[in-house]
Amino acid sequence: VALLGQRRPDVRLLLSGPGDATTILATASPEARSRTTVLDLGAAEDQGERYARAWATVLPSEGDCFGLALVESLACGTPIVVADDGAPPELVTDEVGAVARLRDPQSLADALARALDLARQAATAERCRSRAAAFDWDGAIAPLLERVYTEHALVHNAAR
Repeated sequence: VALLGQRRPDVRLLLSGPGDATTILATASPEARSRTTVLDLGAAEDQGERYARAWATVLPSEGDCFGLALVESLACGTPIVVADDGAPPELVTDEVGAVARLRDPQSLADALARALDLARQAATAERCRSRAAAFDWDGAIAPLLERVYTEHALVHNAAR
């Protein structure tokens, strides 16, 4: 956030999630600390509002197998930023977010800048929601599983 702040003086980091951020913030630069607000965990029913108010949801994690918070963010019309590790990059298209190199602060700042530009485009919110629809249980995942299981059963029964 400090690197991005050099280009975008109005940028703020709202840090949300379980755990205590005190140790992480203690090692951060004064510039990064001054731009960071730690939010309480909040209630699950309020998360949609948080995502919708944000200019981006950022999860530059290592080894994540999916990233449900990212899909939730997209469903609320908010772009995402991820690291190029694990499965989260598969959620990103140029229209809905950006991918940074893992453990590369400058790359992350560049990805954040791209996400901020996306957030300022009127069409981005609908593109994000459309991308999230690909992961909707009722509209996408359950029908896909039904097709896979049906095809498997047909192949299995034909082989008998």
